[in-house]
Amino acid sequence: SYLAFGYCLLIGVLVTADSLSAEKREGTIGLLFLTDLKGYDVILGKLLSLSIHAVFGLLAVVPMMSLTLIFGGVTGGEIARTTLVLANTLFFSLAAGMFVSTISRNERKAVFMGLFLILLVTAGPYEVGFYNYVLGTAAGLDEAILSPSPAFAFTQATAAPIGASPYAAFYRSLLETHVLAWVLLVLSCVIVPHVWKDRPKGKRGERASEGWRRLSLGNTETRTALRRRLLDRNPGLWLSNRERYKPASVWLLIVALAAIGVWIYQNYRIAFYESALFL
Repeated sequence: SYLAFGYCLLIGVLVTADSLSAEKREGTIGLLFLTDLKGYDVILGKLLSLSIHAVFGLLAVVPMMSLTLIFGGVTGGEIARTTLVLANTLFFSLAAGMFVSTISRNERKAVFMGLFLILLVTAGPYEVGFYNYVLGTAAGLDEAILSPSPAFAFTQATAAPIGASPYAAFYRSLLETHVLAWVLLVLSCVIVPHVWKDRPKGKRGERASEGWRRLSLGNTETRTALRRRLLDRNPGLWLSNRERYKPASVWLLIVALAAIGVWIYQNYRIAFYESALFL
């Protein structure tokens, strides 16, 4: 079930993140709107066609999880709730992938943006909950904060029943994640009819693009010197070194993580000692 949860969390974004962005790069998405298709027709059509293999993958796992009933110690309700949260998580992942594909044009940026959105919704509530706990503003992890996370619903699917409504937290978390997925789909349906049109940048946009080009690639003399030095030796090396900020971004990431580790060590040494050392 843990492997299936990781699969459902990631596969939806990976199969849908480049669905509409690829159409925009190829200039074919406008052809769809020359017909009577609406935004929801395009979004739901793409969603259904791309999700078939992912759904079949999940369906293949459910019978294997059900085998645990034979060995005992697992109830049918636990399997049903786990299956429900896995399907809901897959739906959320697919919706997140469609949303980032609607607002993106580059394949890599769309995939990374989708993975970041999944990480934000899944781990963000736990980060806030742990932060409140460490600061002493909460006696424990607040279920109301954790509820939007698919991971919380997954852990509650097999939690021991307590109280008059033992699975209220599970169904509340399931509902919130499901509503969030529909919100992303509705936004995608509203946005997609307006993103395929080519709009002129204008003088200000052209100046901004040229300024960024000079900043990232350098002036004409710098680009010529780099091309003469690297192109004949290794075209791939020249292509990857044209943008000057890329090597700097690696060091920026390393320094940022180290700074976060030092800050955690100074302020929350007792609770997060290992995490600080790792960073």
